[in-house]
Amino acid sequence: MGSDEEPEIEALARQVEGLQADLADATRQLERFAYVASHDLKEPLRAVTGFARLLEQRHADSLDDSGRMYLGYVLDGAARLGAMIDALLDYSRAARHEVEPGPVDLEDLTRQVVAQLVDGGRGVDAHIELGDLPVVTTDEVLLRAVLRHLLDNALLYTAAGEPASVSVTASTPTAGEGPWTIEVRDRGIGIAPEDQDRAFDLFTRLQSREDYPGNGIGLGLVTTAVQRLGGRVELESTPGEGTVVRVHLPATP
Repeated sequence: MGSDEEPEIEALARQVEGLQADLADATRQLERFAYVASHDLKEPLRAVTGFARLLEQRHADSLDDSGRMYLGYVLDGAARLGAMIDALLDYSRAARHEVEPGPVDLEDLTRQVVAQLVDGGRGVDAHIELGDLPVVTTDEVLLRAVLRHLLDNALLYTAAGEPASVSVTASTPTAGEGPWTIEVRDRGIGIAPEDQDRAFDLFTRLQSREDYPGNGIGLGLVTTAVQRLGGRVELESTPGEGTVVRVHLPATP
């Protein structure tokens, strides 16, 4: 390599480093905006929901059929907006969370997540099977978010009239070495081949809102959280048969 080329390469390297720093700063600003905006939206939304429910409780008899229908639209829209704000807050927390690795009992954590989903009305009639789940070294907050959104999706996207069936297993190639692999498998509606590459994109909905509620943030959050844990996500799915999501995490974060 000639000496004349070295200054050009060094200048290009500095330019790349500057662009990377600018991108990182823009990402942090975007994450902060998402957190502040979604946090500040909670208060006026609570006011809208609260007064709409007061109107429903105290004056529903004074409303005609159209009035009650419109009020229902207000409450339904407020509920969907509230769910989206909560998901945005979860996403911004995952993006901003300071990773603190430690021992995590995967079985105990998964049972906690399942109990929360059942208490929330999801998966009450579902069959959820847990395999031999080990203690792993990772960040519990981010892993909890990953499991919650993966299990929530697995329970949600089940064919109408069919009971949900989900299993959670974990494995590692060799004892104490290599990446841990957490697998969440369902027997739901599956994902079409042409949609699988964008399934984890933020704000991407693959099903109509009328058929399945959701906001397209959950799997985007999973990707962000797993990347922050130093891992990766892969998906396999067959329409009408179900979906398998595998989360590969390093043995030592």
